[in-house]
Amino acid sequence: MFQAVIVEKEDEIYAVEKSASASINCFGEFEVRNRTGQPIHWPTQKMEELFAYLLCHHGEAMSEWRLVDSIWAITDSEQVKQSLHITINGLIKMVKEHGLAVDIQKQSNGYVLETTSKDYDLLAFQRFDLSLLQRESNHDAIEQLCDRYKGPLLERRNYSWKYPLVKHYGQKYTSLVRHLLQRDMDEQRWQRAERRLYNYLSMYPLHQEMNLTMLLLYARSSQLQKMERHFTWFSSLYQMEKGEELPKEIREWVESYLL
Repeated sequence: MFQAVIVEKEDEIYAVEKSASASINCFGEFEVRNRTGQPIHWPTQKMEELFAYLLCHHGEAMSEWRLVDSIWAITDSEQVKQSLHITINGLIKMVKEHGLAVDIQKQSNGYVLETTSKDYDLLAFQRFDLSLLQRESNHDAIEQLCDRYKGPLLERRNYSWKYPLVKHYGQKYTSLVRHLLQRDMDEQRWQRAERRLYNYLSMYPLHQEMNLTMLLLYARSSQLQKMERHFTWFSSLYQMEKGEELPKEIREWVESYLL
């Protein structure tokens, strides 16, 4: 009986390990999980930052001087280069031990990160070509891509090199959401559009275009009470953050519906 219980427990553990898999999420909170689904805790902040940097530059050959300059912010110190070597060797070891689906290879003048099996959220965004937006067959792929965006790139990580990338991928995400919203609005799928806008505004509450789209949605769907509530909320937030009222033309446009 006791042996049977042990076997059952072992089977349960095996099933959990088999169902879990390593994962990397760069949008929103930066999170890396091992093959059993457990979050990885990095021995040093520099190792975590180095991994994040390589993930953001997938497939690019990164010279040692560029890595040192970007992460240690020093280019001519032999001691820092030694720190780079120790850090990247430790990173390569951790990647293998935890079963992450990436490979970091040494090249003649630096290092390059490549995926070995499945992609990660950031890589999926990197690979999507915005010129494909108008293809009807791409809607499901765009939906799935938007679902993987959980917030700005490497949110809560104060990496000085990340900010141009944060802006770039934020704009790309906005383009994808804008495309899906246009389809929702044209087909009068008001609830789907509303949920999509709520999700976007939970991350970017002051985005003027998306707030105006929400107001337009309520106007077109004759939900004037919701329109008034959202206008009041947006006006208050705008006043608090910007220190001024919404532009006059926006206030007059909303009032034309509510009066």
